[in-house]
Amino acid sequence: MMPRRARKNRDLEANLYQNGEYYQYKHPITGNRISLGKDRKQANAAARIANIRLQKEPDRVAKILGTNDGLSALIDRFESEYLPEKEYAKSSLREIKIKLNLYKNEFAGTSIHAIDVKTLADWLYQFTRASYIKHRLLWIDLFKYAMSQGLVTFNVAEATLYKRPAKRKRDRLTEGDYKSIYAIAPEWFQIAMQAALYTLQRRGDLVRIKFTDYKDGTLAVIQSKTGTALKIKANIELHKLIRRSIRTGVIAKHLVHRNPTRKRREYLNQKEHWAQVTPEMLSREFARLRELAGVKPTAGKAPPTFHEIRSLGGRLLEEQGYSTEFIQALMGHADKSMTEHYLEDGSINWQMAEVGLKL
Repeated sequence: MMPRRARKNRDLEANLYQNGEYYQYKHPITGNRISLGKDRKQANAAARIANIRLQKEPDRVAKILGTNDGLSALIDRFESEYLPEKEYAKSSLREIKIKLNLYKNEFAGTSIHAIDVKTLADWLYQFTRASYIKHRLLWIDLFKYAMSQGLVTFNVAEATLYKRPAKRKRDRLTEGDYKSIYAIAPEWFQIAMQAALYTLQRRGDLVRIKFTDYKDGTLAVIQSKTGTALKIKANIELHKLIRRSIRTGVIAKHLVHRNPTRKRREYLNQKEHWAQVTPEMLSREFARLRELAGVKPTAGKAPPTFHEIRSLGGRLLEEQGYSTEFIQALMGHADKSMTEHYLEDGSINWQMAEVGLKL
């Protein structure tokens, strides 16, 4: 028999209670409380649906809400049904799955219905701004999926505090800084720097470019982050750079390569060829040379990284009169499809761009 309600709550559906400004639905079997937001009418409607389901499908509802692996089971379905539809890059998918495993461990024995706004907000509070934003977005997707399955009617994660990404705190690389570092760099790294400046490609894409990707004056690049398929029409500077790389005297397959003093075992699984360079090598060498060249960041900002060469190249193109559309095409920002999608069906929709920078 339901307990007698206060007069102000007599219009509330069974198992629905008011907790401050929020309304909560209390599962009559498990005791789990589900936050249903601040709107009284919406909360009543959601509670009515839940009560009907309890009457019609008691076994199914008890299984979803009453077992210790309620959230875990939901995440498993989220991974198998929702994530494949998003066509994330492999690196992004790996990062998401690490986060989901963290949720399973942190909320072991918890149903998604027991996670209300305060519970999730308190949990997110432990993270830095950047991590907070990533976790919050993933929780929003998880609750959206739960809503699509009819398990919840309110997205708790969307009700948590929205935080803007932090403003840029890394110093920009100037043309003068670039030339100072280039002047003291070994030849292999000079080639890497010029390749980044001319093509505007990311570290991971630069180190994968092979000599066989350059045919008939055009360099083919499939970007790992966005999946954009680029065919870059080379100017004389890029053509000379490729010829210079071929003539280094090192037997290599890749545009950016070096003759290592020793073959470090930890990198063997990351490379296609012993002379290939990894993205981490580019970052470390840039940091070393930056210090030797005496490049100092502005007070309160982090020093520029190798990635800033890409930004410098874009700014120099803009200063030389090239349009935003031209620069975006070269950076590969127009097409957001994933690399795996192009490779799976065998049809690569190449996007055309040109190298225009002369330095």
